[in-house]
Amino acid sequence: MDDFIKALNSTMPMPTFFGWFHCIFFFFTLIAILLFLVFRKKLKDKNVRIIIFVLWFILIAMESLKQIYLANPIIDGVVTFKYDFAGIPYQVCGLPLLFLPFIVFLKDSKFRDVLINFCGTFLFLAGIAVIFYPGDCFSENIFLNFSGMIHHSVQAISCSLIAIYYYDKLTIKKITICGFIMAFFVILAVIFNQIAYDNGIISNYFMIGKYGHSKNPIIQSVFDSVPYWFIVIIFIVLFYLLAIMTFSLEKLTHLAYEKISKNIEKKNGIIYTPDELGKFIVEHMLSQKQLPSQGKISIIEPSVGQGDLLIPLLSKLCINNITIVVDIFDTDKEALELCVQKLKKLFGNIKIIPHCEDFVTYAYNFDGEKADFLIANPPYVRLNYLDKNIVDFANENLQLNGKVDLYHLFLLLFKNVVKTNGIIGAVTSNKYLYNKTGLNLRNYLEK
Repeated sequence: MDDFIKALNSTMPMPTFFGWFHCIFFFFTLIAILLFLVFRKKLKDKNVRIIIFVLWFILIAMESLKQIYLANPIIDGVVTFKYDFAGIPYQVCGLPLLFLPFIVFLKDSKFRDVLINFCGTFLFLAGIAVIFYPGDCFSENIFLNFSGMIHHSVQAISCSLIAIYYYDKLTIKKITICGFIMAFFVILAVIFNQIAYDNGIISNYFMIGKYGHSKNPIIQSVFDSVPYWFIVIIFIVLFYLLAIMTFSLEKLTHLAYEKISKNIEKKNGIIYTPDELGKFIVEHMLSQKQLPSQGKISIIEPSVGQGDLLIPLLSKLCINNITIVVDIFDTDKEALELCVQKLKKLFGNIKIIPHCEDFVTYAYNFDGEKADFLIANPPYVRLNYLDKNIVDFANENLQLNGKVDLYHLFLLLFKNVVKTNGIIGAVTSNKYLYNKTGLNLRNYLEK
């Protein structure tokens, strides 16, 4: 045990502001936050809770080691048990140890929502502030440097995940309630600091200790010259205003990311189908065809995405004693794999044939067995956004002119993959029904 304590007291050159040591944790934290932001829509509540629990466990482990270090100082080369009560983790950055388990284990409730707001603003702010400016956190002790930066990095990452995933739960009203919670903990810190001082201990809980507050003489002079109650009030109000500012920045970041995502989806023609619209189309499709009581039904979904249209159709067809074969298409390999997993989980008895390829080329060259049903929300992309080869393909083989959209190609080619008595259900724009560009398409569909 003594060797372990001595190892915790190993030294290193004191890290510098944005030196190599600081930069490692700085960029690691920012990259982790960015990844959560990018993959937010693919996260599930259960997975988020697991991630938060793992991060909380890391915080507990680091704080436990720190308490062992503080309780066993080395005096004259000998490890001695002498606990430093000033090291009790009653700090703003110690509150995640208390609050994160509630977010992990509690069911959705107003109380949990308030804690989400507290962690997503106040505690995220405290963690990321230290990551940007470590201040007095750096020393010549290796363990304290690593434990301090790991703690604040994990705090910033876990609280950012909470803010990103539970973004819709963040409100000014709940943050204001959190302001009163913060005031409560600050007042407790003031009381604990005074109790510690009365017992001969110079503590600095919540960084507002009245005595021996800071190594910075300027900050200490402010504490010595300004009424202490006024400093406490300013501390609470300032923290609340910074939390509001953090919320505003999180909202702006979210809006910017959503706008970028929508622009990317628009460029790629990705428009997801509302559930009610999917059910409406399926009902009309099935009303046009008598379903067999046995045998096989084949289905094609040429732009499957998340399977929003296909799922309600399969839900209706799987009740019969028939074999179902589904060909699904998407050029996004990851999205296609996720959809396959989703469909297998919902409909384990169907045969799924995934195609990670362009449906237009596939359909134009298709000469296999045609499908009974085709259901689609084809991509909406002007041809000038598309690959030149696809544009040439459209002009040379399908005689399309003007401001043609990719979904025009889909509509023209659906007949190549569907039986003569098959049923097609598609979500499309209505512009081709009245504009000049859609004239050839209208003539084709009327035949």
